[in-house]
Amino acid sequence: MRDELVSWEQEIRALEAEASRAFLAADVAVLERMWAENYAVNSPLLRVNDKRQVLELLKAGRIRHTSQDYEIEHMSRHGDVVIVMGGTR
Repeated sequence: MRDELVSWEQEIRALEAEASRAFLAADVAVLERMWAENYAVNSPLLRVNDKRQVLELLKAGRIRHTSQDYEIEHMSRHGDVVIVMGGTR
């Protein structure tokens, strides 16, 4: 049981790291594939942007980060769905 827990947690952490690298590289194709259609993010400008908006902002160069300090604060698994909560600094 513990090995299964470690396995899915490691897989999710690896996927989160891949998405972070793609975001920093503004790799819209990778993010398009990885992010769910209902993906949403709170921006530092106190706006909630959906997947389409974030990808358009990346394409236009309006969002560009050179580094990202992301911390996963909580993960929970519900069947084949995993919820990841965390934040950036």
